[in-house]
Amino acid sequence: MADEDRTEDRDEDEELEFKELRFMEEEEADELIEKKGWMHARFVYEVQQADAETVQAALKKIVATLRAQDHIEVAEVKYTSVEDIGNNVHSMIGDVGVYARGLDVLMMMVLNITPSTVILIEPESRVLSITEMQNILGDVGSMMEHMANENIQLNIKLDGLARGKMLEPARD
Repeated sequence: MADEDRTEDRDEDEELEFKELRFMEEEEADELIEKKGWMHARFVYEVQQADAETVQAALKKIVATLRAQDHIEVAEVKYTSVEDIGNNVHSMIGDVGVYARGLDVLMMMVLNITPSTVILIEPESRVLSITEMQNILGDVGSMMEHMANENIQLNIKLDGLARGKMLEPARD
């Protein structure tokens, strides 16, 4: 397909050929929703790197990280072939179907593994327990504190560089 024929909207399935890996049977997924009250969502990632092998490795690492999490089950992964999008940049899209114990778990995954898009599939509605609400607030607060500390460290380094001083690397 010529570059001028490509559309800006990459969400149309007919433009992208997806390959699929399944990790869970439909009956198992139904049990998580109906009997255990879990949530079903899709995390969509677009990975971009300079070389094709790094793009594939990055998406594999994302899926492995999700699969290693407590209270998360990866049901399937759909992914495109690596595409050269110009300027020495390669891209690959991964669509990961996940089941999570609750909204707090989904929120933590979004904060830490940062998908490009999150699509909630089911349930249609849900009552949040006070524990889930507290966990969500705690996770967001913790992430905000972490980002503020990172910003402070960056400003200290930039200030030192502006004054012509080399600073020691920040230690966690």
